[in-house]
Amino acid sequence: MVLDVDLELLVSRLTTVVRQNLSCPTIVQGTISTAGRATVLTALEVLAALQQLDADKLRMQRDHKVSRRQRKAKVAANKAKKAQRAAAQERTKWSKIW
Repeated sequence: MVLDVDLELLVSRLTTVVRQNLSCPTIVQGTISTAGRATVLTALEVLAALQQLDADKLRMQRDHKVSRRQRKAKVAANKAKKAQRAAAQERTKWSKIW
């Protein structure tokens, strides 16, 4: 239970935090949120937000493909090194036998 609240102090501190640009949609958890905003879905702000989401998705896919290629190259290099070590070990084994 709050008995005494200094409303002037509360308002002066909260207005800077609460004040936002309410005409623009926001991106919340990867989706566009127009909650509490009267916006037209073909508005420039909405279209810009959709284009930004598409660009982010394409960038993530491109980065994923690059990392997969790098991973495949690393696995191939490790397999080649392992095969070389196995061949060298096989040669030393046969040279010790002779």
